[in-house]
Amino acid sequence: MKKILIFMATLCMMIVLSVSVYASASERNWCFTDSEFSSLEDMWFLKDDVTINGLTISKGIEVNRSNSKKRNVWFDKSLYMPENSDTNSGYLKFYVNGNTDIHIFGASKSDTEARNITIYSDATKKSANVLMFKTDDYKYEYRGSAGYIYLYTSGKGVRIYSVTAKDYNASEYTSMKEGEKKSWDFGAYYSQYSSINQNTNINGLMVYANASETISCAAHSTKGKYGDEREGYLDLSGTGTRTGRYISFPVPENSDIYISAKSSSNKENRTMLVRNKYYGLPSTNLSKKLFDSEDVECSYMEVGGTVDTYKISYYGTGEDFVLSSLDSGIRIYRIIIVPRIYKSTEAKEWNISSSNFAVGSYPNNTIDSLGLYNAVIGSCNINGYTKRVCIHSGIYQGAGKLKFKVADSSGTRGDKTKRTISVTANTSNPDTLLVAINSEGYVLGSYELGTDIKDYTFDYTGTYDEISIYTFYPENASGQYSYIYKIDNGKTKVAGPNDIEQTIDVVKGQSYRYFITCNNIGKVSAFKYSVIYNSDAITIKKAGENPTTSIGYVYCDSSMTDVSNVNGVFSFKLNNNSEQWSGILCPIEFVAKSTGKTTIKIIAEPQYN
Repeated sequence: MKKILIFMATLCMMIVLSVSVYASASERNWCFTDSEFSSLEDMWFLKDDVTINGLTISKGIEVNRSNSKKRNVWFDKSLYMPENSDTNSGYLKFYVNGNTDIHIFGASKSDTEARNITIYSDATKKSANVLMFKTDDYKYEYRGSAGYIYLYTSGKGVRIYSVTAKDYNASEYTSMKEGEKKSWDFGAYYSQYSSINQNTNINGLMVYANASETISCAAHSTKGKYGDEREGYLDLSGTGTRTGRYISFPVPENSDIYISAKSSSNKENRTMLVRNKYYGLPSTNLSKKLFDSEDVECSYMEVGGTVDTYKISYYGTGEDFVLSSLDSGIRIYRIIIVPRIYKSTEAKEWNISSSNFAVGSYPNNTIDSLGLYNAVIGSCNINGYTKRVCIHSGIYQGAGKLKFKVADSSGTRGDKTKRTISVTANTSNPDTLLVAINSEGYVLGSYELGTDIKDYTFDYTGTYDEISIYTFYPENASGQYSYIYKIDNGKTKVAGPNDIEQTIDVVKGQSYRYFITCNNIGKVSAFKYSVIYNSDAITIKKAGENPTTSIGYVYCDSSMTDVSNVNGVFSFKLNNNSEQWSGILCPIEFVAKSTGKTTIKIIAEPQYN
């Protein structure tokens, strides 16, 4: 009896240990091009099950050895999942620790037909289908207890290049708050990482390199295209591959990424590719196109021969970005990740001739929310202006500047709304550039200033940010002044996407309910909501989920404030501080006064601080 007990205890321990061998890691990746799968080289159709690093490849699966390029990465092996498979044959199987994000890099075996891959959990006894077509990263969010996951095709076949099982961590990509940022300035790293020939972690940014695919950091004091200084860089040093010459870093949800970079050549543009670590494309504002030998699109940006700052707006829920070069060296000087902040700011115009601005020197001052840095306000008498701001031209860090918060950038409406910033200026030195730049060095635009006073405009689309206006003379001539007479922070706007207009059919005397909904609104209380309607056709009777109070001749919910119902415009605010909120904002009940068609429009206007 004692021996039996000892045997059973030992057996249980062996079972636990055998699971932990491949289930302890938070992320397990199986790329069939990797050397650990070299034993599959001489196989065609698997006659028996094979288990490699915790992944079971069942009999009936076809090993394909054709070389193909996907997202600028070569894959020399893939698996063909057979048709009409199940948990008995033709499957891939692996263990998960519980909630897991499963990434499948693959495609339908048909060029014209999307096909399903089935994901089955032996723990939950449930299955789900993921539709695959063109080669891409297909993600399935498994939410269940620990156990084995099966991948198979119950219909027609698919092709798979790699599979990843990553333990789900709800806080891994949490949005940053206002004032937070992640940054890597490679001018601070070049002495420690002059030559990188192995995978290296630099404060959370991974550099992937090896003996034959090295990456270097170097000191290099240079001025950007518009006069901003940089002190050192990381050079991607050539074409990124599956095994080296690329970098990766985590990007939280709702983020903007700023990359200061240049081509290693002063004369040639270079192409920087952007993907995630599973060879998929993150949801961004970047252009996409096919490159040589590619049959799937790549996200990319063209990097010029002088240092410039490039902006990537990311709209996903969080993932690790990968940057690599398509074909040659690219120098990266700095990477900054900041949150998109949905916050309203008053639209303003500053006329320097007004009584708010007194003649004098302003090394670092704020007047009526306009920041003045290394600036002088002087008297003048030209074109009706009696005063002007005088700023020295120079590199960005030392130049005279005016700073202000951009107007109207609250909620998703502000994110899509174009503001036009206007600057009235001239210079004493032709060829001087007037530059508008944001807080992270991203240039909105520039103009060559003339000696005549003119209006210069800069279009801005984005969320809450601070803009600087300065002047830069390419030869950095000292003692040269430029002059600002008037400026605004973007009071000219176009209608945002949350404006909704709908025409409906109504019958006299009948009641109708109209639901105002939103999707991922920045902050509910940041807006004033208006229902615009034809008061000759309908009349509004009730508003809100539980209307109990009569306000403005309409019974309203207690959560509604500042209610107004005048001349066919029913306006209100909501006492709700929820952020990034989706759902029904408010139901509206109205009665038709006539029969026919009528139009209802909903707008959400940001409320200024």
